[in-house]
Amino acid sequence: MNKSNVLKKLIVVACIGMATLVVSCGGGLDFGTNPVKTVTVKMKGDFDVVKVGLWGSVSGNVFASANCVDGSFVIELPAQVDGRLLLDPQMEFYGLDVSDKKARIRNVQIMGFKTGSPEGSPIRVTSSHIGLAHAGAELYYVDRDVTITGSATAYGRTVVYEQCDLKKGWNFIYHYSDNNPDDMVTTYTVSNPGRLKWGL
Repeated sequence: MNKSNVLKKLIVVACIGMATLVVSCGGGLDFGTNPVKTVTVKMKGDFDVVKVGLWGSVSGNVFASANCVDGSFVIELPAQVDGRLLLDPQMEFYGLDVSDKKARIRNVQIMGFKTGSPEGSPIRVTSSHIGLAHAGAELYYVDRDVTITGSATAYGRTVVYEQCDLKKGWNFIYHYSDNNPDDMVTTYTVSNPGRLKWGL
């Protein structure tokens, strides 16, 4: 993965060991304090099933799923992920400093599905505040503790990783940039910038 692909990442990380992912219909977002064991997601959605896995070229690798019960989803994330599906962190974080070169990592998606439909809708984290124009979050699995730091610039855009200390298991990474069109810097951190929400 080249630098331009790194710049396309929309990431939010909150450290999760063996985590429980809780998705409920409503509004607002609270990740809690890192490291977290439970993630509570509230959003408006018309889904019967939520799945955590890989889509696209590696479609079909679903790590966890849950049916809707009383308007909410509770997904138990697995303690481990098949090592054959994990990547060298330099493929995800090209040009950045990775504390342990032997670490392996994988970004996953959270998708909502209606019963009988093979087409899912990505469930994403977005900003609920106009001052954070490009805030978001992504869920990662890492096979050991690792720290991502540094910066990279390509095509006039810069990403800055503020000591993202990831713990073995499931992690969220937060990213944000302000609403100034002249500011081409996106910051990634394990500190929740706040005013985030789940949406489609």
